[in-house]
Amino acid sequence: QASTKLMSPSAVLRRGSTNYRTSTDARLESWEFEFLREIDRRVEDVARVPRGQHEDLQVARFEADQFYAFHADAYDPAVHTSWDFIEHGHTNRLLTMLWYLMDVKEGGHTLFPRASGLPEPEDIHSCDTGL
Repeated sequence: QASTKLMSPSAVLRRGSTNYRTSTDARLESWEFEFLREIDRRVEDVARVPRGQHEDLQVARFEADQFYAFHADAYDPAVHTSWDFIEHGHTNRLLTMLWYLMDVKEGGHTLFPRASGLPEPEDIHSCDTGL
């Protein structure tokens, strides 16, 4: 409920692209909400990363037929040297933690297509491989 008024189309690396991500999202700063401060404390305990190094909580909403296609939260800087966000000082995430706040009858899941060393899928929308 805290994010409802803040929702806007989710950003993607390739600005203007809608073939990677079609959801809406909002960023919530933990200092604004007590329940987020508790989540931050739990993340700190599990990840052993101080709260000051966490990103703001991202709440994503996916309506029927919306998606977030294959993407990586980490990259090989030796391979991806020309991306704008690298040139502006962004670095790999140490980790990404996911919480599912709603259950749906079908879909609504996350796959890890490169788990166990599998190659990058040719089709970014494929849900046939990985964990």
